Amino acid sequence: MKAFQTSTRNFSRNKRDLKDVFDQLMVNIIDDITPIQKKWSSLKHDSSFIFFIVFAALIFVKLFYFQFSIEFPSTRPPSISLFFLPKIAISLFVSSFIFVVKKKWWTISATLMIDIWIISNIVYYRASGFFINIDALQMVDNMQGFWDSILIYFSWGEVVPLFTTLFYILFVIKFNKPEINRRWLFFFFTIFLCICMRLFINYFQHAFIVKDYWIRKEKTNVESVWNTIRPIIDPQYDAYYAARLYFNHGILDWDKKYILQNTIVDYLFADLSFFIYKKHYTNRLKNLKHDVSISNSDKKIINNLASNPLEQPDSSSLPKTNLIVILFESLEGWIFEHYDGSEYIAPNLKNLIAKENILFVPQLKSQALQGNSGDGQMIVLTGILPLKVGAACRLYGNNKYPNYAHFFKSSITINPAPGAWNQRVVNPNYGIKQLIEFHGNDEQMIDSLIAQGNNAEYPFFLLGITTASHSPFNCENIINKPALPKDMPATLQNYLTCVNYTDWALGKLISLIETDPKWTNTTLVIVGDHTVFKEQMLDKFFNYAQKADISLKTKRNYIPLIIYSPQITSKILKKDIHYQSDIYPTILNLMGEKDYYWKGVGHDILSEDDSKRLSEETGYRISDIIIRNNYFEKYQK
Repeated sequence: MKAFQTSTRNFSRNKRDLKDVFDQLMVNIIDDITPIQKKWSSLKHDSSFIFFIVFAALIFVKLFYFQFSIEFPSTRPPSISLFFLPKIAISLFVSSFIFVVKKKWWTISATLMIDIWIISNIVYYRASGFFINIDALQMVDNMQGFWDSILIYFSWGEVVPLFTTLFYILFVIKFNKPEINRRWLFFFFTIFLCICMRLFINYFQHAFIVKDYWIRKEKTNVESVWNTIRPIIDPQYDAYYAARLYFNHGILDWDKKYILQNTIVDYLFADLSFFIYKKHYTNRLKNLKHDVSISNSDKKIINNLASNPLEQPDSSSLPKTNLIVILFESLEGWIFEHYDGSEYIAPNLKNLIAKENILFVPQLKSQALQGNSGDGQMIVLTGILPLKVGAACRLYGNNKYPNYAHFFKSSITINPAPGAWNQRVVNPNYGIKQLIEFHGNDEQMIDSLIAQGNNAEYPFFLLGITTASHSPFNCENIINKPALPKDMPATLQNYLTCVNYTDWALGKLISLIETDPKWTNTTLVIVGDHTVFKEQMLDKFFNYAQKADISLKTKRNYIPLIIYSPQITSKILKKDIHYQSDIYPTILNLMGEKDYYWKGVGHDILSEDDSKRLSEETGYRISDIIIRNNYFEKYQK
């Protein structure tokens, strides 16, 4: 019993000791936590930290909205990382400056600028299939009178970023408190975090380069090691690479790929770096008086397409017929398909297609890019494809270009949109002797073209440019509108109404060529200058196109080519897909000038032998070299 009492007293004493130890431990823990808790509590009430969180979240929402508006991201790994991390990084980067700038009002200007950049790019992408870059900004004067053709693609969804900015402004007004100090530590930590995120992203995208390098066990030197590891350790490598591709025109759709993996704000930095790099590189080339380099393989291709006319006897003769080319604004080939109401759309063109002496190509791939109608004009007249970035008619309008226009005794362009696409500069370099410009409609353009033809010396070349079917398709003042299905989308109805009007105006010219003796020996070329409906707009037409069985449901719209000529002895229908660059060599053949020193990068549609056709990628590359080197200047007499 005594032993039991002793054990009980010892247990009680040990219990008190253990409790004292536990209590002391808790006191120590609380003492350690209290400063952290106090710091965190003070941090929560620090306006800089609150603004940092809110502003970063705001930017991220805007960037997510932009991505969602263009293309919803893939959910396959590691796409999630490539989608979220760049947007988080750029949001934190911009927001981090809150820690070093005392006033918070600058964030309102910053978010408004991001809104403008995002909304502008969404609308521009819907209209053209490209994002805004410095070259596009340099062509802004070309939009004079055509701003509504861009604004038609604005939707009410674009007010979402502005609403987020409005709520943020209210937040700034309410919580913009004076600062106690500047938290440089958080600023540097955030910058460091952003860099780590970008390096992590770079690793995902470029780790295979390092692995491949070590597997191949190439000879090690400083330059090779740097080129191998730089894609991973350089946070802005992707931006630099994008700018370099942009300058060298390595791929057509680099900007969309880059933006979807990064952000539209990153794209702005990449484009600026491209501009600086381009300026530096261009000035260096000018100082060295050195042309853009041409590889031996590309030289061989060019030599097969072009011979030196100065080394050959002049064997050219007058063309076999007059030539009239109508660049039909935004004409797409599906309008000739059978669907409800199609018989009312372009009756004059459809009657022309049904005649003899016709070449009809319903599926001609448009190869115009950022230069739109200017690109289409250059392809048809010179057989050269456009630049992948920018418009050659603006950037290289003073170049000397091969052409068939100079074969004719009279050559005239009728342009009812003065100032568009640098016509006053490029027309003489396309071999056209006279330019007539006025603000007018398509009927007036056709009337002017007929008047010039009546007074011109045979053989003559006339180029007519239509404008009615240019977006946003404003043809409300037309009296006799075609009967169209009521369930057809309004945009399609407006477009087809404008096409119907231009078809009516062309009826005068077609009738004259068929009946007037002075005009019967004329080759008439009618072709769309480019397609008009881009992918996002085609999405809206899908349900109707599927119901009406229109090829727009495939999201692969083409331009049509119609050639009516006495040199064509039968009705020829080419159902296969051809290219816009094929028009130039086809016209050369019909004019009897197929021995001309420049053959073009396309292929004569009337020729059965298609074995020598260049790939489209090669055609763009060769054209780029020709344009940037002003290749044909040395051949001009």
